[in-house]
Amino acid sequence: MLKTLSELLAWQPDDYLGRYFGQMRLDKHFHGQFFTPIHVCEFMAAVAFGDGLPQGKPYVTVAEPACGSGAMIIGLIRHLQKQGMTDLGGRLAILATDIDSLCVNMAYLQLGILGLSVRITHGNSLTDEVWDAFDTPNLQINTCLGYFN
Repeated sequence: MLKTLSELLAWQPDDYLGRYFGQMRLDKHFHGQFFTPIHVCEFMAAVAFGDGLPQGKPYVTVAEPACGSGAMIIGLIRHLQKQGMTDLGGRLAILATDIDSLCVNMAYLQLGILGLSVRITHGNSLTDEVWDAFDTPNLQINTCLGYFN
């Protein structure tokens, strides 16, 4: 399954796990948990980032306070790739948080496979509670090299 997910993400970045999660009715819509469709995420990234990342900075920090399975970040990646940007693992320092541990795991898996530099926090963005945090391998490497200092 990991191989298939990796091949799908290499072919076309998308929220494959979030979509599957919703199709299997594993979401907690009765608690207010909804997954944003990828085309909406990509549109929101286009509104926020327009022609691409700001010039003159070695990297840009992006925060996602309710990341779910990472769809908003994947939408941003899709938008930036359409702008011709590559090597986004070194251009974006992403901070993602979610209250649901399963969503944290889905986001870690998808965003890590995409080679992004992400710290995914299992916590509550509204109360600043933090229960755990996970750095993707690319963030760990970039941190050791002193890139995001």
